[in-house]
Amino acid sequence: MSAPQARPPRPGAWLPSAPPAVPPAGAADGGALGTVLRDLPVAEHADVLAAEHDRLHRLLATIDQL
Repeated sequence: MSAPQARPPRPGAWLPSAPPAVPPAGAADGGALGTVLRDLPVAEHADVLAAEHDRLHRLLATIDQL
């Protein structure tokens, strides 16, 4: 029986990742939502995210009016 052959290393696996081309979510408003969530207990995150969802829903609804 022959010894198992080692697989060659995958290229690029050890390279640092490139910076994202698109800013992450929350970056447009300066990361305010992330700051709010960071300062709140996890139990209150759902209320904040629900309010943000409602705000975005209202904002997107205005697009149809244009």
